[in-house]
Amino acid sequence: MSRRNLSLLLITALCLIVSLFTVPVFGAEKGDDSKTSKKQKLFKKKSHLIKDLRFGDFPLVTDFQGDKTKLQKYTTEVLQEQYKATPRVFSSAIPYGLALIDLDQIDKAYDVFDQAEKDFIGNPTPKAYKGWVLGSTGDYQKAYEYLYPLAKEKYDAGVIGFSSGIWLAPHIDAVLGLALIKDKLPQKEKENATVILDEVMKYFKKQPKFAAINAADDINKGNFEEAKKKIEYVKSIGQDYPLLDTFLGVISYAEGDFEESLKHFDIASETNPYSPTNHLMRARTLLALGEKEKALDSIDLALEYDPNYEFASEEKQKILNPKKSFFSVLAGIFTRDSKQN
Repeated sequence: MSRRNLSLLLITALCLIVSLFTVPVFGAEKGDDSKTSKKQKLFKKKSHLIKDLRFGDFPLVTDFQGDKTKLQKYTTEVLQEQYKATPRVFSSAIPYGLALIDLDQIDKAYDVFDQAEKDFIGNPTPKAYKGWVLGSTGDYQKAYEYLYPLAKEKYDAGVIGFSSGIWLAPHIDAVLGLALIKDKLPQKEKENATVILDEVMKYFKKQPKFAAINAADDINKGNFEEAKKKIEYVKSIGQDYPLLDTFLGVISYAEGDFEESLKHFDIASETNPYSPTNHLMRARTLLALGEKEKALDSIDLALEYDPNYEFASEEKQKILNPKKSFFSVLAGIFTRDSKQN
């Protein structure tokens, strides 16, 4: 038997062995709708992405509808000048610090809130956003030390009702920041955070930032319909938020409806064009639609807005250096062998 025929026989035998031991994903049986099976595979493979929401997904200054050019101009011409003139006035320091965070000028923002913490002792705002800055730079333990006490204060007061007082922006963002770093904390701190987050999220279904966290949790568990209900409820009462459209896109993506998915990601991009998660998931959808170059462009945007986004870096490498399948390797061996003979 020639080497060429021997290679062909080997490939055929291996293919037969693989087919005998291949089990359908999620227990799909013969006759299952192929589209449904595809949806299940996509969910199993991709749902982990939204577990790593980024601080950049949640802009703190919403007056400029995601237009950083306008925000930069306003910050330079107005907020910065006000801060220079009255650095120890609350209404000068806090807006300036928040704008710096959204403009990714993290070192400057840290300095502003570090000083504000000293100037406004007892006020939760500087602590909340100092914790936010620390979390966004990856110092999760230190961020926890700032965010957890603020969240626990509301938890101990009963979360809702007269004793808990008014939930101001720093309280909401402290809880949100805690949710964003929870899975990166040591086990004990993670358990502490989970107790508070579970209780808070239960009572604030109308709050769009908390609704986003709740929807992400449902999507991670595969509860797409429940996630849709929560998102649509918030939208119906006029409390929309860009990330909610991103999650609708994630659901459509997981269900295999890539055209619909892309529509949602494009809508989210209009109001929050700097969301790393939205750009990454948009890239995955474009790749599924065969738009490789556009997908790479979208991933590059995710990395531009969050250089530490590991999932985006990994996804880019997968596109640039795709793994060869088992059969393509065998085919390569067969082709090389044929040429030699």
